[in-house]
Amino acid sequence: MKRSRHLTLSIMAAGAVLSGCSDNSVTHAVAESSDDCKLNDFATPEACERAFDQAFFAHQRQAPVFPGRESCQEQFGYCSPVADEAGVLGWRPVMAGYLMSYAPAKVGDVDCNADPRNDQCRAHDGGAGAGRVVITSAPLYREFGSGQYFTANNQVAGYTSGLLRGGPTARAPTHASTASRGGFGRRSGIFGG
Repeated sequence: MKRSRHLTLSIMAAGAVLSGCSDNSVTHAVAESSDDCKLNDFATPEACERAFDQAFFAHQRQAPVFPGRESCQEQFGYCSPVADEAGVLGWRPVMAGYLMSYAPAKVGDVDCNADPRNDQCRAHDGGAGAGRVVITSAPLYREFGSGQYFTANNQVAGYTSGLLRGGPTARAPTHASTASRGGFGRRSGIFGG
C-alpha cells in the first residue's frame, strides 16, 4: 500500500515553519476525537471537524500495514483488516486520534495559539473563541506497550491529548518493526513538549 509523501512533506514543512516561532509557542495539538478537540478548545468546532476528516482520509491511504494480525496487534493492540489493490490482506492499526498543526497566530503581543480566548484573539477571529488556525492534520496511532501516539511516518506525538510546543526533532530509531507493504519502526522523531 502506497503512502502519500505529499502529506508527510506538508507536515514536516509545517513543523519547520512553526519551529521558527518562539519556543514557548503552541504549534500542535493531539486530539483523541473531534469532541476532544472541541471540548478542550484546540480549535473552532468547524476546524476540529475538518481536521478530523482530513486525518481520517489520510488514515485510509497511508496507515502502516502489517502482513499479519499478530505483528500489528503486538505493537498497537487494536487492528483492522485491509486489502490492497491486488486483494492481498494486511492489517493496520485503528486511528487513535489526530495531530493538528497550527499556523503562527499573533495579534499584537498575544500568542493566540497559547491563549485563544484572549479578547484580542476573539475579536480577530470574529468572536469564535478559538484563535488557533489549523493548517494541517494527520492520523495518530497509539502504541500498545508504551501508550505513545505515532504519526503514519513514525513521529512520536506524545502520551496524551493536549497542546504541544515546538516542532519535530529527529531522533534515531531504536527498534524497527517493519512489515512488507508497510509498518514502521518505533521511534524516529519526537515533538517537543
